Amino acid sequence: MNDRTRGWLELTRISNLPTVLSSAMVGTVFLGGWSFLTGLSFAHFILPTVAICLFYIAGFIFNDLFDRRIDAVERPERPIPSGRVDPRAAMQVGAFLMIAGILTIFMLERHGVPEADRGFPVGTIAAALLALLILAYDRFHTRSSWWVFGMGGCRAMVYLVCILTVQGLVFTPQTFGVTPMNVLSIYLAWPEIIIISPFPFILTMLIYVSAFSRIARGEVAPDGEGSHYCDACGYLVIDTTRSACSECGHELDPETLERTTTPPMKRWLRTLCLAGILLPSLYLFLLSAYRFSMSLYFVLVSGQNSPNEIWILMCVEMALGLTVLGWQIFAMSRYLRDPHQLKRPIQMWIAGIPLIEALFIFSFTSSVTITVFCLICFFVTIWGHRRVSGT
Repeated sequence: MNDRTRGWLELTRISNLPTVLSSAMVGTVFLGGWSFLTGLSFAHFILPTVAICLFYIAGFIFNDLFDRRIDAVERPERPIPSGRVDPRAAMQVGAFLMIAGILTIFMLERHGVPEADRGFPVGTIAAALLALLILAYDRFHTRSSWWVFGMGGCRAMVYLVCILTVQGLVFTPQTFGVTPMNVLSIYLAWPEIIIISPFPFILTMLIYVSAFSRIARGEVAPDGEGSHYCDACGYLVIDTTRSACSECGHELDPETLERTTTPPMKRWLRTLCLAGILLPSLYLFLLSAYRFSMSLYFVLVSGQNSPNEIWILMCVEMALGLTVLGWQIFAMSRYLRDPHQLKRPIQMWIAGIPLIEALFIFSFTSSVTITVFCLICFFVTIWGHRRVSGT
């Protein structure tokens, strides 16, 4: 692999792409369920995922474009400052991919739908909002650590873009006698919003990504004790003679800088981030236990069916849930052993996204096909991280 090719792969964090594939697929299949998607064309099934991949790749290109001056000082090995990728070419490719993603969703919502039946293009609006959020995060994330919620919001929007795009194609009065609003009203009612709705899961994934992104802000500071960090954003300050932080622009006080020899991530904040990382796994694990116990109770009381199938599904789901929890706890233990060596734990948390989604899709739809697809994305992400850095 030549340097130019590898530079583009590093620029786009291509090893993380399987996590986006799984997220887009989960958003595509969940609201309608696997059985409802049989009425969709191949384009309606695949193109939302393709559009999300375009957004993802464009997002990381713009991330490095906006950060290229900082990278030139503090990460000169990155593709753009090292000269392996031309910034003008990167700008053109990023803009093309972003526009192509929005147009893909727009054409998908219009393709094969009679003009009289075309509703409000909610999928296109959501896609445009995702593009704006990506650009806002890339441009402003260095100004405050609170922008990690922008990163989490981008992941949440992946699910919503696919849900809003596909639900208008699946649920129509002509096919199922219901409207998209009827379906959404069911998922937003109580207690359905907790038991069968995708929205609490989307919220927990927003928190999950935001939590490990906040921890990852210290990834540029691998030296530990003896290094100096900005007291506002926690970024590594290489040139201690600078008057302002190159990451957030905060004015540096020499005396404060001299005392700041570890990332200023307080214990309570670190605990909160680790709790956020565990949140989706615990939510799905406990909810699965509740739902299956209620299903088993109903079967035993009614006596209509044999509970064997329930037991099998419950055992598989609990095994998958324990696997997800084990993976997250293992990554946390590596982080707590050495908080200054963040690369491996961050990669594990990134790879854990499709693993969590596998548990989610199996719990809510019992779709073995999509569950296996998510697990494949999990293993491919791990494999990719060993060849191209995904952080």
